[in-house]
Amino acid sequence: MAAEKPFATEAEMCAAFLALVGPDWTSYAETAGWDILLVRNADGFQVGIQAKLRLNGHVLAQAVEQYHDRCGPDCRAVLVPAGADGALATVAEFCGITVITISPKTHYYVRERFSPELPSKTGRIWWGEHWFEAGPLKRCPLPEYVPDVTAGAPAPIQLTDWKIKALKVAALLELTGYVTRADFKALNLDIRRWIVWGAHWLKPVAGSETDAIGMPAFAAGYALPDFRKQHPDVFAKVLADAPKWGPRVRPGWEPKVAVSGQGGLTPGAYLSLQQQLIADSPAHCRALLDLERGAALPAEPADADLGSMADQVPVIAKAVANRETTVRYFLGAAMAAGLLKDACATRTEKAA
Repeated sequence: MAAEKPFATEAEMCAAFLALVGPDWTSYAETAGWDILLVRNADGFQVGIQAKLRLNGHVLAQAVEQYHDRCGPDCRAVLVPAGADGALATVAEFCGITVITISPKTHYYVRERFSPELPSKTGRIWWGEHWFEAGPLKRCPLPEYVPDVTAGAPAPIQLTDWKIKALKVAALLELTGYVTRADFKALNLDIRRWIVWGAHWLKPVAGSETDAIGMPAFAAGYALPDFRKQHPDVFAKVLADAPKWGPRVRPGWEPKVAVSGQGGLTPGAYLSLQQQLIADSPAHCRALLDLERGAALPAEPADADLGSMADQVPVIAKAVANRETTVRYFLGAAMAAGLLKDACATRTEKAA
């Protein structure tokens, strides 16, 4: 009888490995041709990793081939289950490729383990031991945002520079209701793919002003790809960062964070509030992580009177892919910090 596989899929193995990678590293899944590109936070040192359920010549070739324009990671590695490396591990070492083996949870071990340990900034990396520095002329370029995709998945969705620009277009559509040719030019994005006959990604806004070549403003068309669904976490960050990149794309425009007199708050404005609070205090960042993992709402924000905004909590939560408890927390915290003065005033007026 064939032995049971320690991991059902490469994606499952990658998830187990990434759960063990400590806070000193940032993981970029499906980036620069690697299943996992690890970046050491202290100095940007990179480890490119290809994942396979068994070490073979194909995955070694993948690790060797990822070298374009003298650009690559500092170290190259392949990730395989323990016992699946075989004699090719010697060949990998000769090629300067580290073989990382990961052991699944068993009745002997309460959690997965991997070997060798990742190279630390304080330790030396010796040739011929575990890690082999390639000395690239340039390191792999990193996307503006950490990808929210699954490492090791077949035919993976990738977070490319083009996709990030497309997410900004989607954010502009959500925040303002329209985009222009000038927006695309500022993003260095070709608008023709979006408005070509038959694509139906964008549609002209009737009665809108035209630019110098007679092109109107555009709204979302019925066939516009759901970039938000492909990258929900990154899209939320793009929305939250709109006050930073928005004015560069559309000079003179500033995303509005303040709520209206009726207590209305757009998803983009909520995310801007959330980002501002997190930037002001690490406690809000910890709260976000805990609440999104299902922790109970702390007593103080739970007691906050959100007034008319309480009805918006489910709507905002669905729009930004947050838990309702998370939205309640940040709305309460924003009120306590005086960032929702209009809403507080409305609530007071109603009480009077």
